[in-house]
Amino acid sequence: MRAQAAGVLLAGLLCAACAGQQASSSYWEVCAKSMRLMPVERRGLPWERHLRYLEGGGEFDDSRYVIVNLSTSRAYRWGWLGNYDGRARFGVSTWWAWRNPSWKQDRWLLLYDCR
Repeated sequence: MRAQAAGVLLAGLLCAACAGQQASSSYWEVCAKSMRLMPVERRGLPWERHLRYLEGGGEFDDSRYVIVNLSTSRAYRWGWLGNYDGRARFGVSTWWAWRNPSWKQDRWLLLYDCR
């Protein structure tokens, strides 16, 4: 539980840094919204686009955001692919996924509407 709380706090601070704002000690002061993301890996050839992505349970509004791996407390700024069938999708780099094979078992969170 401590690691998860530290991850959320770290993500909030990083989101503030990404937005060019002074870092805040409170996640809720930096990013107004959050959404759980589920890892998805489709079958296909290595050169095909978007075989790996993180998918949210709702739509995303193209505001400032940061993607947080709650298992490692690392933050990422992967590209938003769009909303598909009412679900937000964020692309995961093929090279990164190959170097981090456990990414599908990790817990992911999208922090958005950041100042």
